Amino acid sequence: MLLFNYLQTLLPELTPSEAKVHLAKFNGQDDPLDVYVSGTFDEWQEWQSQKNFKRRFVVSLIRAGHLQRWLYAGMFTVEGYEPLKVRSGWDKAFYRYRLSRIAVTDEYAGRMYVHSNYKSRAAYLKGETLVDDLRIQEISPVKLTFGEFPGYRQLTLTRDQLRLIIFNNLPTWRTALSTVKGIYLLTDTLTQQLYIGQANSLGGFWNRWCDYFKTGHGGNKGLIEELGTADEERLRGINFSILEVMDPNATESEINQRESHWKKILLSRVVGYNRN
Repeated sequence: MLLFNYLQTLLPELTPSEAKVHLAKFNGQDDPLDVYVSGTFDEWQEWQSQKNFKRRFVVSLIRAGHLQRWLYAGMFTVEGYEPLKVRSGWDKAFYRYRLSRIAVTDEYAGRMYVHSNYKSRAAYLKGETLVDDLRIQEISPVKLTFGEFPGYRQLTLTRDQLRLIIFNNLPTWRTALSTVKGIYLLTDTLTQQLYIGQANSLGGFWNRWCDYFKTGHGGNKGLIEELGTADEERLRGINFSILEVMDPNATESEINQRESHWKKILLSRVVGYNRN
């Protein structure tokens, strides 16, 4: 389904000729995806170095990892703007727009991904230019609301959450998960069984969990038996957490010893998916 067709079912008075499409991309200082997950995108978007929003509506999309993939961030009404003034943290003047979020179009904000084949470096395009190009590609069951990495001890992720983190390559999460080794826990919420594994190679938890996300089982025998042919709906029952963080210089023997310790006390060989 085309994005504009969907938006028009919610807001019949919307016409492409009255809308500007904001293709929010890295501007040399801010990554709009980081801004969005921090909860400050609406205010961030209001500051413009040019009079970019000369129409009644603004449809906001944020580049999401791939050149042709965009996250729908919402739709806004343009109420006006303030004259040029210096923005905090910048050494030049900006226009400050007054944009009102249109609540009726917010159901899939932060959840809907749009595909575009249009090739342009422009960040502000007329609605009629993209009306037949912006196509809804995917709607996630969870909204992209991640902030900074919360710390290893507090970390528990569903597969859907892990997908969003990996696909959007969230920098604080990738840095934290890729710089340490350790022991992790996979919890099957359908069967209540556990799997304990180790992240002991370059890229730490990040690379190991990317492998799980791609394959569903990470090459582990017990998980292949249970999940080897599973569809996405079944895989959504797997949660990810960290049991122990170890020094990046920890030896293979030390990591194996700690992994064995956790398998023993959590009985994952007896009532879980560990086979060794």
